[in-house]
Amino acid sequence: MKTSGKTLLVILSLSIATVGCRRSDLREVTINIPGLAEAATNDAAYAAGKAKIAWALGTYEGVKKDSLKWDDADRSKLTLRFDSLLVAEMNLVKAIDEAGFKVEYPVLMPGEPAGYINARKPEVE
Repeated sequence: MKTSGKTLLVILSLSIATVGCRRSDLREVTINIPGLAEAATNDAAYAAGKAKIAWALGTYEGVKKDSLKWDDADRSKLTLRFDSLLVAEMNLVKAIDEAGFKVEYPVLMPGEPAGYINARKPEVE
C-alpha cells in the first residue's frame, strides 16, 4: 500500500497539533461546610469530620490531596486545589454532602445561570 506525501504531511501536522493540548487545569475553591462546624462539638469530632470529608474527596483523581487547607478558626471552610479537567467543582461539593455534612450550594438567581457557571475560578500553579 502506497502512502502519498500529502497524506503523510496531514498525519504529521495532526500529530504535532495535539502536542499542545492542555493536560491539566488546576483551580482552587473554598467550600463552606456549616455541617462540619455543627458536628464539631469537640476537637475529636472535628478531626473525625475532617477525615471523613478528606476520604470522600480522595475518591476523585483530580483532587490534590496535599492541598486541603482547613480554617480551624471558623471550622466550616475548606480550601483545596483540583484539576477541573478531571473533576468538576460541583462533584466535590456533592461528595461532601453525601458524606453527611451540610454544605452551601451556589445560589440560583432567577433569570441567571447557576452561580458557578459564569464565575470560573482562576487557574493556579
